[in-house]
Amino acid sequence: MKKLLLYVLLSIVIVSCNENNSKKNPKGKEYSISVELKNAEAKDSTIIYLEENELKIDSTYIIDGKFNFSGKFDSEPKYLKISSGNRGRFSIENINANTKFSDFFISKYILVGNENVTIKSNLDNFEYSTNVTGSEFHKNMSDYQKIMNPYDKIIDSLTFKWKFLPVYDPLAYDTLKNSIWNEIDNLRAEREVKNLNYIKNNTDNYYAMIRLGYIKEDFSKDLLNDIYKQFPEEIKESEHAIKIRNYLNFDLLEIGNDYADFEAKDNFGKKVKFSDLVQQKYTLLKFTAANCGPCKKSIPEMKKLNSEYSDILKMISFSVDSDKKVWKNRIKKDSITWLSLWDGKGRKSEVLVKYQITGYPTYVLIDDNEKIIDKWIGYSDGMLKRRLGKYLN
Repeated sequence: MKKLLLYVLLSIVIVSCNENNSKKNPKGKEYSISVELKNAEAKDSTIIYLEENELKIDSTYIIDGKFNFSGKFDSEPKYLKISSGNRGRFSIENINANTKFSDFFISKYILVGNENVTIKSNLDNFEYSTNVTGSEFHKNMSDYQKIMNPYDKIIDSLTFKWKFLPVYDPLAYDTLKNSIWNEIDNLRAEREVKNLNYIKNNTDNYYAMIRLGYIKEDFSKDLLNDIYKQFPEEIKESEHAIKIRNYLNFDLLEIGNDYADFEAKDNFGKKVKFSDLVQQKYTLLKFTAANCGPCKKSIPEMKKLNSEYSDILKMISFSVDSDKKVWKNRIKKDSITWLSLWDGKGRKSEVLVKYQITGYPTYVLIDDNEKIIDKWIGYSDGMLKRRLGKYLN
């Protein structure tokens, strides 16, 4: 009874906008994602998030190794991440010889719709587990994982071995370390072939389109377009497919290029062209989302810089939220003192593709010669002052 009460009191729902993906939900079906972790060392009340496009859309707490998400998707399928936070997959830099793999993260991607989904797994195998039932969408993803998991596990193991290889003979050490890395490279090459073959042979499912999006820059646009055209129209209207289509249709911007113009509505309801707003010596264009923690954290420093350097620096935000109310409410809560733009297309916007936006916040600095002179992702305290200092002082 106490644990039930704890669950009720601690459960939190973080609301975010739903994108207009391929399949609508006219019947009002709901989803339920139930997870049971065996050998879970996490204590009761450990928070777990459900994320979409790096934004938290729901949260809950572990009770007796179990947790559950429920709600309704306006459209489906959704490519989501179950995570214990922002640490994600381990990196060589943040591990040591005494660390267990289960210490790094609780993280797993799923592809689901408004379905009753159940996941059962040991904690240390949660990422790789294919024991996901109740979802026709995720079945395709599980088929893919059964092909790729053996490669990923071996690569992870070899990477760990490469990092903590003991030094006895320096010459032998270097030779063995190079040998391990060559083995990793060979496995990655084999994995890439398997990955491309999976996509080519499964153009009837959504997950193949998602995988195609991850490797779209690995080969020519002509080959990419040939593969893309093999998918049915229904899948071509999904969010991930539209990103690929935009990539095929637009030139991508890099530092040194002229900025790309676009039209959007400002926070006063007026339709504007970005080129009409680039008037100062420098223009800082920030791509942001309502539920992005680092985006919100950057607001006080942005206000300070906007006040101190208003004579040479113009700040403009571009919201990637598809829901107008969500965008307007965030403007009101943050009390921003600069112009905010919104085109209503969410993460399907061609503006995001042109500027190669992959995370939030992303900052793009433009000079009075209409050139992109700097670009960076993320925020930490004092970052804007440090990054902009060489231009503003």
